[in-house]
Amino acid sequence: SLTATEEDRKAQLAKMETALKAQNKTVEAYFKESPLGEKEARAEFEDGLLIDKLLQKNVLDAIQIDETEVTKTINDINAKNAALIEQNKSLDAANAEKRQKILALKKQLADGADFAELAKANSDCPSKEKGGDLGTFTRGNMVKPFEDAAFSQAVGVVGDIVETQFGYHLIKVTAKSPAVEATGDQPAKPETVTASHILVKTEQPQQPQPVPTAEQVRERLKRQKQQEAVQKYLEGLKASAKINTIFPDMPL
Repeated sequence: SLTATEEDRKAQLAKMETALKAQNKTVEAYFKESPLGEKEARAEFEDGLLIDKLLQKNVLDAIQIDETEVTKTINDINAKNAALIEQNKSLDAANAEKRQKILALKKQLADGADFAELAKANSDCPSKEKGGDLGTFTRGNMVKPFEDAAFSQAVGVVGDIVETQFGYHLIKVTAKSPAVEATGDQPAKPETVTASHILVKTEQPQQPQPVPTAEQVRERLKRQKQQEAVQKYLEGLKASAKINTIFPDMPL
C-alpha cells in the first residue's frame, strides 16, 4: 500500500545533491557511473524511497521521547561537571606543590648540584635513567615551549623553568649544531640541539562538558532510539524470513 510521491523523490534527490557536492559530482553522474549500471541504480533509489516510508510507518512514527529521560540526561551532565570542577580544584593545589618542587630543584642546581644526579632522583621522565639525557633533536620534535627554550638557551646553562602540557621542565643544553646549507654532493643539515631535562609532571584539568539544551537532548535521544528500533525491526524481519544468496559467505 506504500507509494513514493514526487515530493518524496525530490526531497531525497536534494539530499543526494548536497552530499555529492563534496565529491564534485552531480546526481546524474552518480547514477550513470554506478557499478550497478544506471538502470539498476535508479531502481535501487526507488526501492530506497519505499523502504524509508516503510520504516517511517512501522518503526519511526511510534518512537516517543520521555521527558524524564531528557531531564535526567541534563542533570547527569550537570552532576559530572560539578564533580570535575571539584576535582580540578584539588589539581590546582597538587600542581602548586609540583611548582614548589621544581623551584627547589632549580635552587639546588644553582647551588652546585649535579644535573644528572638530580634527574635520576627526581625526574618523572623515562630519560631519568640516562641522567635526563634526551639526545640530539631538530626543530619540530618537541612541544613548542620546550623547543623554543632549548634552541634559545646557551650551551652548559640551565634555563628558566619551562611549563608544557606535560609539566615543569628544567633544561640543560649540552651541545648545539647550526644549520648547514647543501653544497655539491653534501645535503643540507638542520640546526640541532643536544639537551637533558628534569621533568616534574603535572595533571591537566579536564574541561566540563557543554550542557545541551532540552531540544538538543531530545534530538539525540530520538536518533539513538531510531537506530535501535530500526536494528531490532530488521533483525525481526531476517529472523522470520528465508534468505537465499549467491554469496554464501556474505554476512546478512
